[in-house]
Amino acid sequence: TRRSSDLPAKKKFEPFKNFESYAETKFEFPKDWDGGFYRLKVRAIANFREPSPESKVQFKVRNGDRSPTSEYQLTMKQSIDRITGWYGVASYLVTQIDYANANADSGTATSYKTLGGTGRVGLGYFSPKTSWGFNGILDHSGFLLGGKALTFSSVEISGLYRVRDLERSEVRFLFGPYYKEIPETIGTSDSISGTDPLTKSYESKKISVFGPHLGAEYWYSLTPKIGFQVNGHLYYSMMKASTPNSQDINPSLSTQFGILGSYKLSDRWTGLIGYTYRKDEIHYKKNDASAIANNIDENYTSVGGNYLNFYCEYEF
Repeated sequence: TRRSSDLPAKKKFEPFKNFESYAETKFEFPKDWDGGFYRLKVRAIANFREPSPESKVQFKVRNGDRSPTSEYQLTMKQSIDRITGWYGVASYLVTQIDYANANADSGTATSYKTLGGTGRVGLGYFSPKTSWGFNGILDHSGFLLGGKALTFSSVEISGLYRVRDLERSEVRFLFGPYYKEIPETIGTSDSISGTDPLTKSYESKKISVFGPHLGAEYWYSLTPKIGFQVNGHLYYSMMKASTPNSQDINPSLSTQFGILGSYKLSDRWTGLIGYTYRKDEIHYKKNDASAIANNIDENYTSVGGNYLNFYCEYEF
Protein backbone atom coordinates (compact mmCIF):
# COMPACT_ATOMS: atom_id res chain seq x y z
CA THR A 1 0.00 0.00 0.00
CA ARG A 2 1.07 3.60 -0.50
CA ARG A 3 0.21 7.01 0.88
CA SER A 4 1.23 9.71 -1.58
CA SER A 5 3.70 12.33 -0.29
CA ASP A 6 1.40 15.08 -1.57
CA LEU A 7 -1.46 13.94 0.66
CA PRO A 8 0.10 14.01 4.14
CA ALA A 9 -3.08 15.29 5.77
CA LYS A 10 -5.11 12.19 4.80
CA LYS A 11 -2.79 9.76 6.61
CA LYS A 12 -4.52 6.96 4.73
CA PHE A 13 -2.84 4.12 2.85
CA GLU A 14 -4.36 2.89 -0.41
CA PRO A 15 -3.74 -0.39 -2.30
CA PHE A 16 -0.86 0.01 -4.76
CA LYS A 17 0.70 -3.34 -5.75
CA ASN A 18 -0.28 -6.92 -4.96
CA PHE A 19 2.13 -9.83 -5.39
CA GLU A 20 0.19 -13.09 -5.19
CA SER A 21 3.41 -15.04 -5.16
CA TYR A 22 6.91 -13.77 -4.42
CA ALA A 23 9.69 -16.28 -3.83
CA GLU A 24 12.71 -13.95 -3.46
CA THR A 25 14.30 -12.95 -0.16
CA LYS A 26 15.18 -9.48 -1.45
CA PHE A 27 12.77 -6.88 -2.78
CA GLU A 28 14.12 -4.30 -5.25
CA PHE A 29 12.21 -1.03 -5.02
CA PRO A 30 11.57 0.13 -8.63
CA LYS A 31 13.08 3.53 -9.37
CA ASP A 32 10.05 4.60 -11.40
CA TRP A 33 7.72 4.38 -8.38
CA ASP A 34 6.82 7.81 -6.98
CA GLY A 35 8.00 9.06 -3.62
CA GLY A 36 5.70 8.91 -0.64
CA PHE A 37 4.95 6.80 2.41
CA TYR A 38 4.88 3.04 1.78
CA ARG A 39 3.72 0.12 3.92
CA LEU A 40 4.78 -3.40 2.95
CA LYS A 41 2.77 -6.35 4.27
CA VAL A 42 4.26 -9.85 4.08
CA ARG A 43 2.82 -13.28 5.00
CA ALA A 44 4.56 -16.61 4.44
CA ILE A 45 2.47 -19.31 2.78
CA ALA A 46 3.49 -22.97 2.30
CA ASN A 47 1.92 -26.34 1.71
CA PHE A 48 0.78 -28.39 4.68
CA ARG A 49 1.02 -25.56 7.22
CA GLU A 50 -0.93 -22.54 8.39
CA PRO A 51 0.03 -19.14 6.90
CA SER A 52 2.34 -17.13 9.14
CA PRO A 53 1.17 -13.99 10.98
CA GLU A 54 1.25 -10.90 8.81
CA SER A 55 4.35 -8.71 9.18
CA LYS A 56 4.34 -4.99 8.29
CA VAL A 57 7.05 -2.42 7.69
CA GLN A 58 6.44 1.27 6.96
CA PHE A 59 8.97 3.56 5.28
CA LYS A 60 9.30 6.89 3.50
CA VAL A 61 10.58 7.17 -0.08
CA ARG A 62 12.10 10.26 -1.65
CA ASN A 63 10.70 11.67 -4.88
CA GLY A 64 12.96 12.05 -7.91
CA ASP A 65 16.59 10.98 -8.02
CA ARG A 66 17.25 8.04 -5.66
CA SER A 67 20.82 7.23 -6.67
CA PRO A 68 23.32 6.31 -3.88
CA THR A 69 24.91 9.77 -4.17
CA SER A 70 21.54 11.47 -3.94
CA GLU A 71 20.53 9.32 -0.97
CA TYR A 72 23.77 10.22 0.83
CA GLN A 73 23.20 13.94 0.28
CA LEU A 74 19.62 13.56 1.47
CA THR A 75 20.85 11.87 4.65
CA MET A 76 23.34 14.68 5.24
CA LYS A 77 20.59 17.31 4.81
CA GLN A 78 18.32 15.80 7.45
CA SER A 79 19.46 18.28 10.11
CA ILE A 80 17.95 21.20 8.14
CA ASP A 81 15.17 19.52 6.18
CA ARG A 82 11.53 20.35 6.70
CA ILE A 83 9.89 18.27 4.00
CA THR A 84 6.29 19.45 3.57
CA GLY A 85 3.11 20.38 5.35
CA TRP A 86 2.36 22.33 8.50
CA TYR A 87 4.98 23.34 11.08
CA GLY A 88 5.15 25.48 14.19
CA VAL A 89 7.92 27.73 15.53
CA ALA A 90 8.68 29.22 18.92
CA SER A 91 11.61 31.29 20.13
CA TYR A 92 12.79 33.44 23.00
CA LEU A 93 15.34 36.24 22.82
CA VAL A 94 16.89 37.80 25.93
CA THR A 95 19.28 40.75 26.04
CA GLN A 96 20.30 44.08 27.46
CA ILE A 97 18.24 46.71 25.64
CA ASP A 98 19.87 49.89 24.27
CA TYR A 99 17.17 52.54 24.11
CA ALA A 100 17.43 56.01 22.56
CA ASN A 101 14.76 58.67 22.08
CA ALA A 102 14.54 62.30 21.00
CA ASN A 103 11.20 64.09 21.19
CA ALA A 104 10.85 67.47 19.46
CA ASP A 105 7.41 68.11 20.94
CA SER A 106 8.66 67.94 24.54
CA GLY A 107 12.20 69.15 23.84
CA THR A 108 13.74 66.17 25.65
CA ALA A 109 15.95 63.21 24.85
CA THR A 110 16.53 59.99 26.77
CA SER A 111 18.86 57.02 26.44
CA TYR A 112 19.45 54.08 28.72
CA LYS A 113 20.25 50.38 29.00
CA THR A 114 17.97 47.84 30.63
CA LEU A 115 17.06 44.14 30.55
CA GLY A 116 14.53 42.89 27.99
CA GLY A 117 13.30 39.92 26.05
CA THR A 118 11.04 38.79 23.20
CA GLY A 119 8.87 35.69 22.91
CA ARG A 120 7.76 34.55 19.44
CA VAL A 121 5.29 31.90 18.24
CA GLY A 122 4.24 31.10 14.71
CA LEU A 123 2.59 28.69 12.33
CA GLY A 124 3.57 27.93 8.74
CA TYR A 125 3.06 25.64 5.78
CA PHE A 126 5.26 24.40 2.94
CA SER A 127 3.67 23.00 -0.21
CA PRO A 128 4.66 19.38 -0.98
CA LYS A 129 4.53 19.97 -4.74
CA THR A 130 6.28 23.35 -5.06
CA SER A 131 8.93 25.42 -3.31
CA TRP A 132 6.35 27.86 -1.95
CA GLY A 133 4.85 28.24 1.49
CA PHE A 134 3.77 30.82 4.04
CA ASN A 135 3.91 31.55 7.76
CA GLY A 136 2.60 33.93 10.38
CA ILE A 137 4.62 35.14 13.39
CA LEU A 138 3.41 36.90 16.55
CA ASP A 139 5.93 38.27 19.03
CA HIS A 140 5.59 40.01 22.35
CA SER A 141 8.50 42.01 23.77
CA GLY A 142 9.17 43.87 26.97
CA PHE A 143 11.80 45.51 29.13
CA LEU A 144 12.10 46.87 32.65
CA LEU A 145 12.21 50.57 33.37
CA GLY A 146 12.03 52.08 36.82
CA GLY A 147 10.46 48.93 38.26
CA LYS A 148 7.79 48.78 35.55
CA ALA A 149 7.56 46.41 32.59
CA LEU A 150 6.95 48.14 29.25
CA THR A 151 5.54 45.73 26.64
CA PHE A 152 5.00 45.92 22.89
CA SER A 153 4.01 43.46 20.14
CA SER A 154 4.41 42.81 16.43
CA VAL A 155 2.83 40.59 13.77
CA GLU A 156 4.26 39.53 10.42
CA ILE A 157 2.80 37.39 7.62
CA SER A 158 5.23 36.06 5.03
CA GLY A 159 5.23 34.22 1.76
CA LEU A 160 8.13 31.75 1.64
CA TYR A 161 10.23 30.41 -1.20
CA ARG A 162 12.83 27.67 -0.78
CA VAL A 163 15.84 26.93 -2.97
CA ARG A 164 16.37 23.26 -2.09
CA ASP A 165 18.40 21.78 -4.95
CA LEU A 166 21.71 22.60 -3.26
CA GLU A 167 24.17 19.97 -2.13
CA ARG A 168 24.00 20.31 1.67
CA SER A 169 22.27 23.63 2.14
CA GLU A 170 19.01 25.45 1.59
CA VAL A 171 18.03 29.10 1.11
CA ARG A 172 14.65 30.42 2.23
CA PHE A 173 13.28 33.83 1.22
CA LEU A 174 10.51 35.57 3.18
CA PHE A 175 8.42 38.57 2.17
CA GLY A 176 5.15 40.11 3.28
CA PRO A 177 3.47 42.76 5.46
CA TYR A 178 4.10 43.42 9.15
CA TYR A 179 2.74 45.46 12.05
CA LYS A 180 5.12 46.65 14.78
CA GLU A 181 4.84 48.54 18.07
CA ILE A 182 7.58 50.39 19.97
CA PRO A 183 7.26 52.09 23.38
CA GLU A 184 8.28 55.73 23.57
CA THR A 185 9.52 56.89 26.96
CA ILE A 186 9.40 60.67 26.98
CA GLY A 187 11.57 62.08 29.73
CA THR A 188 10.91 65.24 31.68
CA SER A 189 13.27 68.19 31.84
CA ASP A 190 15.40 66.50 34.52
CA SER A 191 16.11 63.45 32.32
CA ILE A 192 17.35 65.01 29.10
CA SER A 193 20.43 64.46 26.96
CA GLY A 194 21.16 60.86 27.78
CA THR A 195 20.97 60.90 31.58
CA ASP A 196 19.68 57.72 33.18
CA PRO A 197 15.87 57.95 33.58
CA LEU A 198 15.59 54.87 35.78
CA THR A 199 15.42 57.14 38.81
CA LYS A 200 13.85 60.07 36.96
CA SER A 201 10.29 60.74 35.89
CA TYR A 202 9.09 59.82 32.41
CA GLU A 203 5.93 59.30 30.40
CA SER A 204 5.42 56.09 28.45
CA LYS A 205 3.54 56.10 25.15
CA LYS A 206 3.36 53.72 22.19
CA ILE A 207 4.10 54.08 18.48
CA SER A 208 2.84 51.56 15.92
CA VAL A 209 3.48 51.22 12.18
CA PHE A 210 2.76 49.06 9.11
CA GLY A 211 5.09 48.17 6.27
CA PRO A 212 6.71 45.46 4.13
CA HIS A 213 9.13 42.87 5.46
CA LEU A 214 11.90 41.08 3.52
CA GLY A 215 14.09 38.31 4.90
CA ALA A 216 16.46 35.52 3.92
CA GLU A 217 17.75 32.42 5.73
CA TYR A 218 20.70 30.25 4.74
CA TRP A 219 20.68 26.75 6.28
CA TYR A 220 23.71 24.42 6.07
CA SER A 221 23.94 20.82 7.25
CA LEU A 222 27.18 19.68 8.89
CA THR A 223 25.94 16.20 9.81
CA PRO A 224 22.54 14.43 9.69
CA LYS A 225 21.76 16.06 13.06
CA ILE A 226 23.91 19.21 13.31
CA GLY A 227 23.73 22.33 11.15
CA PHE A 228 23.59 26.10 11.34
CA GLN A 229 21.47 28.99 10.07
CA VAL A 230 22.39 32.56 9.08
CA ASN A 231 19.51 35.02 8.70
CA GLY A 232 18.78 38.63 7.90
CA HIS A 233 15.51 40.60 8.01
CA LEU A 234 14.57 44.11 6.92
CA TYR A 235 11.42 45.92 8.09
CA TYR A 236 10.47 49.14 6.28
CA SER A 237 8.04 51.38 8.15
CA MET A 238 5.80 53.00 5.55
CA MET A 239 2.50 53.88 7.24
CA LYS A 240 1.47 54.81 10.74
CA ALA A 241 -1.06 52.90 12.80
CA SER A 242 -0.71 55.37 15.70
CA THR A 243 1.69 58.01 17.01
CA PRO A 244 1.54 59.94 20.30
CA ASN A 245 0.87 63.26 18.54
CA SER A 246 -1.21 61.77 15.67
CA GLN A 247 1.32 62.99 13.09
CA ASP A 248 2.47 60.83 10.17
CA ILE A 249 5.64 58.80 10.29
CA ASN A 250 8.79 59.37 8.28
CA PRO A 251 9.72 56.05 6.58
CA SER A 252 12.55 54.20 8.31
CA LEU A 253 14.29 50.83 8.27
CA SER A 254 14.52 48.31 11.13
CA THR A 255 16.97 45.39 10.92
CA GLN A 256 17.60 41.95 12.38
CA PHE A 257 20.57 39.63 11.76
CA GLY A 258 21.51 36.36 13.39
CA ILE A 259 23.49 33.13 13.34
CA LEU A 260 22.26 29.98 15.10
CA GLY A 261 23.47 26.42 15.48
CA SER A 262 20.81 23.78 14.86
CA TYR A 263 20.31 20.25 16.17
CA LYS A 264 17.76 17.72 14.88
CA LEU A 265 16.17 16.48 18.09
CA SER A 266 13.87 14.03 16.27
CA ASP A 267 12.15 13.58 12.92
CA ARG A 268 9.77 16.38 13.90
CA TRP A 269 11.75 18.63 16.28
CA THR A 270 14.65 20.94 15.41
CA GLY A 271 16.24 23.12 18.10
CA LEU A 272 18.47 26.15 17.53
CA ILE A 273 20.49 28.47 19.74
CA GLY A 274 22.62 31.45 18.79
CA TYR A 275 23.16 35.18 18.48
CA THR A 276 20.78 37.80 17.07
CA TYR A 277 21.27 41.53 16.59
CA ARG A 278 18.05 43.51 16.36
CA LYS A 279 17.36 47.23 16.04
CA ASP A 280 13.87 48.72 15.69
CA GLU A 281 13.56 52.36 14.64
CA ILE A 282 10.56 54.62 14.16
CA HIS A 283 10.63 58.28 13.09
CA TYR A 284 7.54 60.47 13.08
CA LYS A 285 6.84 64.12 12.43
CA LYS A 286 6.78 66.72 15.18
CA ASN A 287 3.69 68.71 16.02
CA ASP A 288 4.55 72.10 14.54
CA ALA A 289 1.81 73.86 16.46
CA SER A 290 3.26 72.98 19.85
CA ALA A 291 6.82 71.91 19.18
CA ILE A 292 9.30 73.17 21.74
CA ALA A 293 12.52 72.15 20.02
CA ASN A 294 12.07 73.59 16.53
CA ASN A 295 15.69 72.81 15.70
CA ILE A 296 14.82 69.07 15.86
CA ASP A 297 13.12 67.99 12.66
CA GLU A 298 11.33 64.89 13.95
CA ASN A 299 10.60 62.57 16.84
CA TYR A 300 12.79 59.49 16.95
CA THR A 301 12.81 56.23 18.94
CA SER A 302 15.26 53.33 18.69
CA VAL A 303 15.27 49.98 20.55
CA GLY A 304 18.30 47.79 19.89
CA GLY A 305 20.04 44.85 21.45
CA ASN A 306 22.40 41.90 21.06
CA TYR A 307 20.20 38.89 21.83
CA LEU A 308 20.77 35.34 22.98
CA ASN A 309 18.23 33.47 20.85
CA PHE A 310 16.57 30.13 21.64
CA TYR A 311 14.49 28.75 18.74
CA CYS A 312 12.66 25.54 17.83
CA GLU A 313 10.65 24.19 14.88
CA TYR A 314 8.11 21.38 14.99
CA GLU A 315 6.71 19.58 11.94
CA PHE A 316 3.14 18.41 12.47
